[in-house]
Amino acid sequence: MKGTCEITILSSGGVTQPDGSWIPSAQVLIYSGPFRMVRSGSSGENHPISGDRRLTTHTYEVQIKASAEEILTGDVLTATGGEPQVIGRRLRVESVRTATEEWSRNLSVVEFEEGR
Repeated sequence: MKGTCEITILSSGGVTQPDGSWIPSAQVLIYSGPFRMVRSGSSGENHPISGDRRLTTHTYEVQIKASAEEILTGDVLTATGGEPQVIGRRLRVESVRTATEEWSRNLSVVEFEEGR
C-alpha cells in the first residue's frame, strides 16, 4: 500500500492534572511524506493481557525516503493519505533496519488492537 504519512516523537515531559491524570507533552513532527507499507509475516499474533482480554499485533514493513530525519524505536507513524483502509492508522516503530539508507529507509512497525 502506498500513501503519505507523518512520523512523530513525543517531546520530553508532560503535566499531571489535579485529578491525577497524566497529559503527555506535544508530539514533534520529524517526517512527513510518502511511504510504502506491506504486511509482515508475523501479523495477527494474539497475546493475553489479563483474564480473557487479548492484544492482537499486526506487523508491517514500511519504506520512507532515505533523506528523512533520524527515526528511532518508539516513534509513531500515522498514515495521512492513500487507500481508505490505511488512512488514520497509528503504528509504532519497532526497529530501523540497518544498511537500508542508501535509497530508502526501511522500518518495522507494529499496530496494536485490543479486544476479547
